[in-house]
Amino acid sequence: MAEIKDGIATKRILLIDDDELTVNALAQRLERRGYQTMVLTNPANVMETLAREKFDIVLLDMVMPKVGGLEVLLSIRKVYNKTQLPVIIVTILNDSTEMSSAFSAGVNDYLAKPFSIDAGIERIKAHINSCELQREQLKLRELEVVRAMVVTYNHEFNNAVGIAKVELDLLKTKITDPDSLNRLDRALARITEIVQKISDAGKSSEISFANYVNDIKMVKIKN
Repeated sequence: MAEIKDGIATKRILLIDDDELTVNALAQRLERRGYQTMVLTNPANVMETLAREKFDIVLLDMVMPKVGGLEVLLSIRKVYNKTQLPVIIVTILNDSTEMSSAFSAGVNDYLAKPFSIDAGIERIKAHINSCELQREQLKLRELEVVRAMVVTYNHEFNNAVGIAKVELDLLKTKITDPDSLNRLDRALARITEIVQKISDAGKSSEISFANYVNDIKMVKIKN
């Protein structure tokens, strides 16, 4: 879990590079700027590490002798999309074909070696913030759909209960036993109370989401 400092969660960066000296130096510089880092010099262990640890972003060296950066990136993207886990490749390559392959594989951005720590941090911050915003927007959209479905189900429920209430009212005319009538009256009163509570709870949602449901036409009720 991310460390909390002054009420703010410290961002965690996974650094993947087989050059231990270089990657540790970068990790130290990032930590001096307030980030938490984890160094992985064996890229073959990346998926095991990601399954065990949570990171906000990955800095991935493109050129590694045993397992190349592109292969590592493809493995990551099989599990995490660009919004769930942003990846920035770090490379000395100036090959447009290689870079095109990296972007096709799902890299978010790249840093060309050598780069200044300030430039690197600006890219890191930009992608962490952008992905966090996209994830929040996705959650809000999902919540909108759920609430719209609640409104729709509420309407269906009210209709069904309304029909049942009418039938029970008719049934009262055929019951002569006082105790049975009393129990039925209490049941009808309870049904009325429940319907009113559901109706009151759904009114604000109906106002907020009626247009949303009509516009996207995606909420369907399965019988």
